[in-house]
Amino acid sequence: MTSYLVEGVLLIALVVTSARVAAMYRELKRLRAHHEAYERVFEETRRALGGLERAIEDMNGRSGETLAALGERIDEGRAVVEALDGRLRTAAALGAGRGADAAESSWAAAPVSGSA
Repeated sequence: MTSYLVEGVLLIALVVTSARVAAMYRELKRLRAHHEAYERVFEETRRALGGLERAIEDMNGRSGETLAALGERIDEGRAVVEALDGRLRTAAALGAGRGADAAESSWAAAPVSGSA
């Protein structure tokens, strides 16, 4: 009689343990599926960030080139302004000495230096 009681308790423990093992197996299977999805997402994110990094580097390179070209154009513009200022001073000096007509013809005939 006692052995039947012990065997009954062991049988119940075996059934409960088997049920828990089956539940854990299903949970592990579900976690593996999620893990694979997470790995895929992280890989896609890594690739996207790599592309973003390359785009930023490219944009920085282009902005440097644009900044250099803009600096050159500003320098050219300053040279033209200086040339025009020189012509205006020359025209004003000629206009004071010879009259307005001579100053206008001298100013119109003088070449602009430093123009692009």
